[in-house]
Amino acid sequence: MDTLATEKPRSRSRSMSRSRSRSNIRPVLTPLLSSNQVKQVPRRRSHSRRPSLSRQSSGSVDEVPHIKANLDNSLPLDFMKEEIMIIVKALRIKHWHKLPESAASRIKVNRISGALTNSIYKLNLDECPALLLRVYGKNVDEIIDREAELIILKRLSSKRIGPRLLGTFTNGRFEQFLDGFITLNKDQLRNKYISQMIAKRMKELHVNMELEAKDTHPMSWALIDKWFPLAEEVVKSYEANPDVSEADFLLTNFATFKKNVQAYRTWLMNKYGKAEFPREVLCFCHNDTQYGNLLLHSSLLEDSKTEVAKVIEKMESLSLDFDSDKLAAASHSNLVVIDLEYSGPNCPPFEFANHFSEWMADYLDATNSHYLDERKYPTTEEQLNFFRVYTEFSGRATDPADSTRPDEAATKKLFNETIWWRGTVSVYWCLWGIVQNGPWKPTPTPEAATGEGFLGTYKFSTETEEGDDQGAEVEITESSDDAFSYIRYSQQKAAMFYGDAVQLGIVDRDAICERYLTQGEGADEGHVKFLSVKELD
Repeated sequence: MDTLATEKPRSRSRSMSRSRSRSNIRPVLTPLLSSNQVKQVPRRRSHSRRPSLSRQSSGSVDEVPHIKANLDNSLPLDFMKEEIMIIVKALRIKHWHKLPESAASRIKVNRISGALTNSIYKLNLDECPALLLRVYGKNVDEIIDREAELIILKRLSSKRIGPRLLGTFTNGRFEQFLDGFITLNKDQLRNKYISQMIAKRMKELHVNMELEAKDTHPMSWALIDKWFPLAEEVVKSYEANPDVSEADFLLTNFATFKKNVQAYRTWLMNKYGKAEFPREVLCFCHNDTQYGNLLLHSSLLEDSKTEVAKVIEKMESLSLDFDSDKLAAASHSNLVVIDLEYSGPNCPPFEFANHFSEWMADYLDATNSHYLDERKYPTTEEQLNFFRVYTEFSGRATDPADSTRPDEAATKKLFNETIWWRGTVSVYWCLWGIVQNGPWKPTPTPEAATGEGFLGTYKFSTETEEGDDQGAEVEITESSDDAFSYIRYSQQKAAMFYGDAVQLGIVDRDAICERYLTQGEGADEGHVKFLSVKELD
């Protein structure tokens, strides 16, 4: 049975970039709110055994305050501040809610770059603790289960993992802002010592978050099954565009791509000797450890080589059972993993392959934020640096020490399985990009037109935008995915998938459009990416 097309696609809409202009008419929330009208509304309970998402004044981590209100982050800044203040007061967020609504003019709003799905802002007001405001993107209804995400966030909060969730509204939420931490960039991600810290944080997440009884299948493949019919709907919408072929999305036609993915899936399951993935290989995974979701304490970034290397070098010079846990905690505790939107049960090699694939990306590139540079994929030694720390580190606070010596067999096993699962990562994000892009608009509005045809990008803001102390007007742009070309990104992921599938003997080169097989100088941007598939003996 073909498991890739089992769900009927639902209709979805695509948001368009809009120019910002100040209006003489005051925009309002939907619905219109005032601080004395909004009541705390419990989130609807699902039929599964999930806890309520409304929180009482006790502050229990099992309950989070929620209101039914939409925040429009396209508003002029002073109006947006007023609406933020109304929601904050309705949610009774500590310290902030005690201030009068007139204090809204003093809120400082800083746009934080790096997120592809949401718009994220840092909020400051007088002496109140800083808040992180997350406004959900308008294209993600088919991508992210927000209710499931909030449940996961609460579970993480109970284990003191990640920022604390403070309150939610219909299209966003407020979180604790982690002062003193800044987002990694693409170059810091490659630092040997930072990579080791990421390995430890990943191990902690994998071993400390228990799976639930319903978690019996890798969510990566569950979502691939869900997204395939949705992606097919998008691709078919381009049939009316004479300038576009299906190969422009996937390097092949859609039917061939789907058939090749099914062949790869069968090959992967056969690696485990079963008709399905065994539950014992699953653990709770983040599934999106790109550099924009990794924060490092700024005190280390000032001289990361000196400070972090100093701790690691001490560890390497000591017996691993001699105070090594304390030394390890002193270093990797300075790194925080955020944004659990795509987290859930998965096989760890998916997590690793996804992280290593992110080494190739530069989402802040002014013109090619979608491009994946295969030359940037970590070398064998860089991967082993990561895997050795991952296998040696217990990840459990109750363990007195880590392993006494490196487990080379376990390290090689993870290395090899990561190669197997890299194709899953590529297919996953390929389909994600197509669904996120949405169907072709045969008559684009002037606001949406970019002069680049079907591969046109959206306006993408990577600058921090902040109001001054006097609350001067500052223009806020749409969500940070505005200039990201999802179709070109999907094409890059398809190129990775086919590079692996051809080398592993799963797919014939003849299945791929000839223009994408050319390598080197003069090659098409979407050329097949032949990463190494050589396993360790």
